[in-house]
Amino acid sequence: MVQAYLLELMREFDLSPWSWVKDVRIDRHLQALGQCFLEDGVPVIRLRSMRPLSPEEEALQARDTKDRLLGIYIHEQLHQYLDLQSEETLAAVEVLRNLYPEVPVGGTEGAMNEFSTYLHLILCTLELDAMALLIGEARYRDLKAAPRFYRFIWRTVLEDTEPLRDLIRRVGLTSPAAAPTARG
Repeated sequence: MVQAYLLELMREFDLSPWSWVKDVRIDRHLQALGQCFLEDGVPVIRLRSMRPLSPEEEALQARDTKDRLLGIYIHEQLHQYLDLQSEETLAAVEVLRNLYPEVPVGGTEGAMNEFSTYLHLILCTLELDAMALLIGEARYRDLKAAPRFYRFIWRTVLEDTEPLRDLIRRVGLTSPAAAPTARG
């Protein structure tokens, strides 16, 4: 199902502005929704498979499911983008340490460590910008209004969007896309 949805999304949208990692795998054993990692020095994205939806569920949930999957795909691709922009990313993290001196780690609020929580403030802001171009900012804000995890991160991104966007621009981490084809 994830593979079919992802292929549909790739036909529906021009995702090339956010496609640094070419090896994308569906993994039924993955605990996280997605993961970007190096395998033999090559970046790989794994996306967790989903249980098949009944026809009734699919009729009600297909668009939400596809939009969430699109966000996960973009999120994992942005990990590679930030790795490729390491100097700018580190500069942004240092500024964020001063703006938000105490951030949560782990649980439902933060990422796996302090650095990762700061990194995800940047990454999720870029994710919001990408998804705004693809499905509309209001739509994605609605999907992220009550996340199951990264709650502090998403709450901060949704409340402090403009200051975070300004910081990203100041350090040279501009949005990777100019204007991809959006849903009509």
